[in-house]
Amino acid sequence: MVAISAYVIGAAVWFTIHAEDPVCSACTIALTDSTQREYVAIEELENMLRNTHLYPVGKPCSEVSSQAIEQCIASHAMVRSARCFITTRGVTKIEATQRIPLLKVEMEGNEYFVDTDRLRMPVRSSITTPVLPIRGRVEERMAKGVLWDIADYVQRKPYWANRFAAIQVENPQSITLIDTAGVSVLMGSGQEFVAKLNKLQTFEEQMLGREYAYSVLDLRYHNQVIGRP
Repeated sequence: MVAISAYVIGAAVWFTIHAEDPVCSACTIALTDSTQREYVAIEELENMLRNTHLYPVGKPCSEVSSQAIEQCIASHAMVRSARCFITTRGVTKIEATQRIPLLKVEMEGNEYFVDTDRLRMPVRSSITTPVLPIRGRVEERMAKGVLWDIADYVQRKPYWANRFAAIQVENPQSITLIDTAGVSVLMGSGQEFVAKLNKLQTFEEQMLGREYAYSVLDLRYHNQVIGRP
């Protein structure tokens, strides 16, 4: 009886310990937005975990740090956020979202994207999403500031969506929107850009059905749209 009791107690303890701390048997990584974009390969993220000794397979689940895995995956230049959890069956599941480029700064020797969170994002061949290019003399602070505001607005506003091919910057006081027909829309500084574009929209709506051709539309002056051939 004593031997049987000891066996039962020992077995119960063994199964309790192993039931509470299973070994990680598998690790899955998913890009939850992969149907919209695929800038990073799953293999890249897996290799990051292996190179930092965070890959969980074969480790007791108690030794797997979800927080460390999330921080590692989120440190990838193409990743916006990461979430990690471990199932009761010992499977580590990682879900990641990717960063979304909003504009692209194109300067000789210094090209980069700025994403929807106003963060710098490197250029890589896997990024095929069309975004508004910014050309000329562009400081990064300006790209993340007023130029981001303009790019975000014109791409979200139905009237202006797909209207502009690029933004040309000579200096902070000389911003020009180049439309797809090659017309230069002079904005001056980025101050009150919404009011300036509303003014241009009103002008164009009033000119519907009338023939006019301008290569330059100047919005820099209050309550005026000045057209130049």
